[in-house]
Amino acid sequence: MADRIGMHTTAAQEQMTRLTAAGQHMTTEWGTTTKKLADLAGQLGKGDLGAAFLAGYQQPAADTARAVDQCVALPGQYATTGGQCVTQYTNADDHGQQAINSAG
Repeated sequence: MADRIGMHTTAAQEQMTRLTAAGQHMTTEWGTTTKKLADLAGQLGKGDLGAAFLAGYQQPAADTARAVDQCVALPGQYATTGGQCVTQYTNADDHGQQAINSAG
């Protein structure tokens, strides 16, 4: 049948592990970058020109940081969901096999 799903569960779980690691790396690097940006932002706002710049910088910078925070969280969330899908698929496959074996 063309509408059947066949999952290579070992390969799928390996990819979820890799995705988790990539997400953890992104989170670590973004944390480092966030600290650097905060340190540099602390130097802004000195003098009239700096104060004018700072006023227009803070909200877009905060909005951007929030958006990146959300994006950085996605690989881990996808990996968690993907891992759950692999487990559910394996459990359903096992259940189906048991039903077939007990049928006769």
